[in-house]
Amino acid sequence: MRAGQIVGNTYLTVLHTGNLRKAGETDERVTAVASWRDATCFTEAERVALALVEAVLTPNPHGERVSDELYAQALFIR
Repeated sequence: MRAGQIVGNTYLTVLHTGNLRKAGETDERVTAVASWRDATCFTEAERVALALVEAVLTPNPHGERVSDELYAQALFIR
């Protein structure tokens, strides 16, 4: 869902929003995905996953997509 939001793909955003709700996610969590950094309802693993999606899909003028720090966090999160 977050990837769809970042790239501006309405189809993916709507599709995955519906899938999340069907899977039992709360409205609070579904709505908070767009502003996940300020939300308190995500686990550490979910926050790292959301950060990875943003790092990969958000252009960076300095060329680096996924920082070494974020990559290390992703390797060790469970």
